Amino acid sequence: MPNMRFLLTVRKSDGLCLPYTQSPPALSPLDYSHILLHAQLMHNTFKADTALTEHQLDLIRSCYNQVKDLPLHIELLEKAVTLIEKQDNRALFMLFDQGFKELGPLYPLVLIYALYPSIVALYNRLGISESIRQATLSDIAIWVKTYEDQHSGTTGLDRYGWICRHLCAKIFRLGRLQFEQSIFKFPYSIYYDTSILRYRAFAQEGLVCAADGYIGVSSGSVLGSCSTTFSSVSLQVMSPVWGHFFALKGLACSYLYSLTFIG
Repeated sequence: MPNMRFLLTVRKSDGLCLPYTQSPPALSPLDYSHILLHAQLMHNTFKADTALTEHQLDLIRSCYNQVKDLPLHIELLEKAVTLIEKQDNRALFMLFDQGFKELGPLYPLVLIYALYPSIVALYNRLGISESIRQATLSDIAIWVKTYEDQHSGTTGLDRYGWICRHLCAKIFRLGRLQFEQSIFKFPYSIYYDTSILRYRAFAQEGLVCAADGYIGVSSGSVLGSCSTTFSSVSLQVMSPVWGHFFALKGLACSYLYSLTFIG
């Protein structure tokens, strides 16, 4: 192929570097340096986010080079990109499970490596900070280390059902704890507090909660449990509303808070 040149290019569907076998326009040394810089930045970011070691990353890249052209890998990857965008962690788990069973314990990490641009794009679209993304995805390294400890040092990942929640931004690490998104099941009313320029969500009357604010305990089953209070008012000038509002994490505040409508 005398006039054929090869260039690493990015395929839109998955962000992977693949050989582009048509004759591309000539690139300047600066263009090539930008491509190499982007690849290096992506590698560094993936390493920082997942907290994997350089040895583990070498194994993942080596395996990726072996499977990247397999029809099964291409099929799983294309479906997984769509599921990441939809945040469908349950369907994503099924793809990871198939890959684990057919391509081995290292493959879930290879698939995460291939999906990484889509994962970053999802977190960015949701407005999640880089620090939270990094803290959340670092859970991957914990379970890789667990797998190695249980399998005589062999690198792999078998807790991909749990990790799929992280990949789909359904679970976040905030400090030492992890939080999973779920539908709030208790009745509330929302008002805008002009004194702090924030919305307040007030618990409706009669919700039983523990002393620490967790809702749903049985009345009297927990020491210090109480029932929420909420005033029933009409939207009139200088008409007050008062009750227990929900703070962060969906906990009901123990003290009563009041707002006044100004018309």
